[in-house]
Amino acid sequence: MNKIKISKKLLKKIKNGDFYFILLNLFLFIQVFSESQLNESFFLYNLFYYLRLFVLASLAIQAFLMIEWQNVFRMPIRGMTIYRKFIILCIILILINTVMCHGGQNLLSLLFIVIASKRRSLKKIFKHTLISLASAHIVVIFLCLFGFIKDDIAVRWIGNVTGSLFEGEYVRHAFGFLHSNQLPLVYMLLLFMYVAIRAERFTIGETVFAAIFNYIIFKYCGSRISFMLVFAFLACFWLARNFTGDIGKRKNWLLLGYIVYPAAFFVSLILAYAYKEGTMFWTYVNLVFNNRLNFAHKLLSVYPISLFGYGKYAGTYSGLGEATADNGYVLLFLQAGLLLSVMIIILHEYIMHICIKKKCTPLVLCLIFVAIENLINAHMPSYKLIPLYCILVNSQDTLLDCKGWKNRKQIELINKLKYISGKIGFKVREIWESKRGIK
Repeated sequence: MNKIKISKKLLKKIKNGDFYFILLNLFLFIQVFSESQLNESFFLYNLFYYLRLFVLASLAIQAFLMIEWQNVFRMPIRGMTIYRKFIILCIILILINTVMCHGGQNLLSLLFIVIASKRRSLKKIFKHTLISLASAHIVVIFLCLFGFIKDDIAVRWIGNVTGSLFEGEYVRHAFGFLHSNQLPLVYMLLLFMYVAIRAERFTIGETVFAAIFNYIIFKYCGSRISFMLVFAFLACFWLARNFTGDIGKRKNWLLLGYIVYPAAFFVSLILAYAYKEGTMFWTYVNLVFNNRLNFAHKLLSVYPISLFGYGKYAGTYSGLGEATADNGYVLLFLQAGLLLSVMIIILHEYIMHICIKKKCTPLVLCLIFVAIENLINAHMPSYKLIPLYCILVNSQDTLLDCKGWKNRKQIELINKLKYISGKIGFKVREIWESKRGIK
């Protein structure tokens, strides 16, 4: 009987999501450590693999319990909304890609994490993700600095094609990770999300610190793209924050967010397919993108167009073509296939739609810059952006109740006044009761 009671309590806790944030934190640490030199150890490689399977199975159970199966089976297919039909089809394609096309655990893990995040606080999801990713990267850096894992140092020479500011020799430190651009990229993505949830509370002091830290990372890791995008993002954030126009004009500006993802996806594929080696124009464009266009073209010529994709090794040095696609849209197209790629782009569009509808300018800016960043790097989809994907199932969360910069400030002021008035009212009542002799 005691065992039955314990199992029921455990099942209830799993269903209520009490273990969700523990599993989320563990998953993020495993993913970060798997992208470091720690993964080169045979023992740690196997440990991370089995831990990942355990977390994946636990999240699958939690996601399974979160779904209201009675409503799913009772509702006929004709009675379902287009959104539900789309999600079901997307889940089927992810399963096909994972099981039949050797797509790996990435998409499946994200699917379970997003489903299990339903009715969880978006603020807590952002907070746990930011803290866990930052902490895991700091652990790897310290292990590298104290000599437990090695620091791979690469030397790269950059010409003046992107301007004299970035011309010259770059000594790039990996600080215990597999690639020297790991730290700059994760710092950039974490900053995007941090600013997005801080919104008007993000101060000038924090901006200065973010800019200085961005320069320090650039000096040691030498990633030009993330360096420029961080400064561009901070500039756009402050321009949007101090925008003096009315809400209607701001809304028109936010609508530009709808164009970014599909435009970036199609431009990436068109440029990669159209690239011709040897011509002056394409040589210059290829140099601007640091040979990424040449590699993408080579890979697309090796892998024919596929509906379901070629799996997790396609578009990497471990696959065919002896090149890697650093463009996130090309890599997604190769690994997930045409159908799933288009569906993931649509899901990103829906996240953008939610944020635009709620007038969450900082989150819209975050999504726009993530879309731009994926033209140069591959973070679509990525475990680093879990909080953004969780917006799909938590669109009614209070974090998204922005209603514009000014309105959000007014709402916060009203909430503070209510809190203060409540405290004052409680004290007045306490004094009145003490005078009356009421205990």
